[in-house]
Amino acid sequence: MLEFKPLKLEDIDTVRPFLMAEKSRICDSSPGVVFMWRGYYGTEFAIEGGNLYFKIELSIGTSFTLPTPDAAAGADALEEYCRRTGTPLKLCVIEESELDFVRQRFPNLSIGYDESSSDYLYEAENFKTYPGKIYHGQRNLVSRFMREHPDARVERLDSSNVEAAKRFLDVYYAEIEKEASSFRYERDIAYEVLDRLDTYRFCGIVLLTGGRVVGVACGETIGDTLFAHFEKAERNISGAYQTLAQNFVKTFAGEGIRYLNREDDAGDLGLRRSKESYHPIEKPKKYYAI
Repeated sequence: MLEFKPLKLEDIDTVRPFLMAEKSRICDSSPGVVFMWRGYYGTEFAIEGGNLYFKIELSIGTSFTLPTPDAAAGADALEEYCRRTGTPLKLCVIEESELDFVRQRFPNLSIGYDESSSDYLYEAENFKTYPGKIYHGQRNLVSRFMREHPDARVERLDSSNVEAAKRFLDVYYAEIEKEASSFRYERDIAYEVLDRLDTYRFCGIVLLTGGRVVGVACGETIGDTLFAHFEKAERNISGAYQTLAQNFVKTFAGEGIRYLNREDDAGDLGLRRSKESYHPIEKPKKYYAI
């Protein structure tokens, strides 16, 4: 019988093998996103019969992810839990490849999706050189950045520069303010990530010029995909973001890495325009069923 409990950072090594085995290209199935956003979504988890289950608080109400790795074997346990607790069965983070199973196994559920939750998936190779006419804007901005900051360098994020990265974030977040609770949560969790890089097993870089950090990017690799979970650069330095994104991919998209996932736009129109400007090859949908 399923027994859910709050997801804590100390559970990461227990949960990680389930998520890494999925090799999903959507960010919600990555250990990084699951654990970074556990507090925001009130995430709880259960492990039963060799399957991992998540319970998440969303705008549609209490929702569950499909059991992994064997959704078919775990469906009965999920339905029994909902009957026992009087919880309406709602599913979230359903991938396109899982829709047929959901329709057949749960025929009474209505399926939909929120476009703002779709990830942005790119060919990683394109970020290494920003090739062709479609990337001329990014390429020009990187050239301008390097021309105006000839001393710029990139370092891998580690214990030697993490404090400098945190000082950069202090300034970055002090200069902007958004009302959205998700923005405030992201600000707070960024420091946890930097303090617990080894626990998260993130890879990352810092971009420096003038002897100070002007950009931070970190994420992780799963299967053939590099996930950029966190990218922040100084806004008033032209080309800093483009240079940061390029070097993150150059550093970590090695052999076997074909795709770059830069997550969703959360309905932010400015962020949407920015992510579209890098020409995604796909925007994987994440469906829900209620």
